[in-house]
Amino acid sequence: MLQLFYKLADATTDKLDSVLGLLFNVSMQPFKQFMTSKSTATGVNFLEPDADDGDGVLFCLTFT
Repeated sequence: MLQLFYKLADATTDKLDSVLGLLFNVSMQPFKQFMTSKSTATGVNFLEPDADDGDGVLFCLTFT
């Protein structure tokens, strides 16, 4: 999944290479299943996934 995301981000930036001054940032934040299970147990599910979904990754594409 991470390689696919990288390829998508790379292809996107190639198409925007001619835009002067454009900055592109890719961030990935992995989170383990125990984080969602703990947040659900406290009544606050900050990411909305079910703990049974397993581990996950948040992806952020930022253009400035």
